[in-house]
Amino acid sequence: STDRRMTVRFTANAEGMVLDAIPHIIRPEHKDAISLAAALYVGTMYPAQTPDTLVTSLARELRELQRTDGSWSWWKGMEGSAYMTASVARYFARLHHKYIGTAETDSMLQKAMPYLLNALGKEVKDLRKMKSLKGVHPSELATDILYICALQRKSGKTFGTKAEADIKFLIGLMEKVPAEFTIYGKAHSAVILALHGKKAKAQEFIESMKQYSV
Repeated sequence: STDRRMTVRFTANAEGMVLDAIPHIIRPEHKDAISLAAALYVGTMYPAQTPDTLVTSLARELRELQRTDGSWSWWKGMEGSAYMTASVARYFARLHHKYIGTAETDSMLQKAMPYLLNALGKEVKDLRKMKSLKGVHPSELATDILYICALQRKSGKTFGTKAEADIKFLIGLMEKVPAEFTIYGKAHSAVILALHGKKAKAQEFIESMKQYSV
């Protein structure tokens, strides 16, 4: 359609613009998993602007979309997707990292983790079959899952022997090729490395991100 308009606003009060947007975000027009997760995330981050009943309703709707294997599909009735599950779980991991996750968001996050770690394990298994790993780095999906795991480390969360070995293997690959990631991947990688105590390597990714954006 060509019958559209976009307004670009400049402001010195970015927080004010965020607050103005909250009522629209927490009442999503569409009830897909991403819209519901974004609404629940914002509603939890800004409780003064969000009625408790709305937060409860959003959590219930998202819980109903979560499948028995812990995954989420985009819409109800679709197959679960690792990409969709990581997209939703990422919101909840951020809440967990900030210590403002609710019992409901933490419960959904933990239900999703075995599904995500299984996807991570499949990638590691495929990578270990390769004759050479030179220049190879984790996929964007694997980087997302590593990010979700890293955000939970602050509270002492661990994921079992096999998953921890998979995480260590992928982080080892990640460290070697900062230039190969998208700017999105670089940002997540910097957080992952920093939360694993690799501050100097995380700074390399930040510098690479700065160069990418110039």
